[in-house]
Amino acid sequence: MSQLLKLKDRVSINIPTPNRKDKKTKSILQGVVAFVGPVKFAEGDDWVGIRLIGNSVGQGQNDGTVDGVLYFEERCPPRDGIFMRQDAVTQTTGRRRSSFGRRSSLVSLQLHLKEVDERDDKEDELRLEGAERDRIVVDQSEVERTALPIQQTSIERLLGSQIELLEKKVESLKNDRVNLESMLEEMTLNNLRMKEQLELISMNNENARKQLHELVPKENEIDLYWMHANHW
Repeated sequence: MSQLLKLKDRVSINIPTPNRKDKKTKSILQGVVAFVGPVKFAEGDDWVGIRLIGNSVGQGQNDGTVDGVLYFEERCPPRDGIFMRQDAVTQTTGRRRSSFGRRSSLVSLQLHLKEVDERDDKEDELRLEGAERDRIVVDQSEVERTALPIQQTSIERLLGSQIELLEKKVESLKNDRVNLESMLEEMTLNNLRMKEQLELISMNNENARKQLHELVPKENEIDLYWMHANHW
């Protein structure tokens, strides 16, 4: 498809449908783009999700959800959604007229919700009929007043235990810090002692070298003395 589809663009699609003679014909459906991109149920990134509108409503395959994944921004009514490759989708008009499809889907959804609410109301009325309402009415405010102090007490106990635990951790950290400072001080003293010992060893080595240097000439003088004595 040459045109780049965007959300809310109005499009048409050709869907193969069997006729009475078991021959496939094409049915043209109208809709509005609700999704463009890759999907998890098939390969490729050229998929288009379409929300059907007008006379095409109810001829789709899903509600915008496939395999538990919602691809539309919002669910549409069942069988009002369908996914097609872009090359099978034709853009008919711009976005200006797509609001009609959105309004029609919204109206159908509102009608469906209204039916659900009415059904729920009837069920509630049936459950309440014949019941002795005076004996089952509970003073909600009294229940809340009774439950509130219990909740506050539970929260205070929980906070108190957490604060106590934090205080113990802080005290433990303080003790660890004191121990570390003591160890550091001891290591510093040991380093100073080792430095003094190294300086003393260096001094001793220097003195030994000087003494050795002084001994070498004296040994040479002794050798010359014995040479003269033997000559005479």
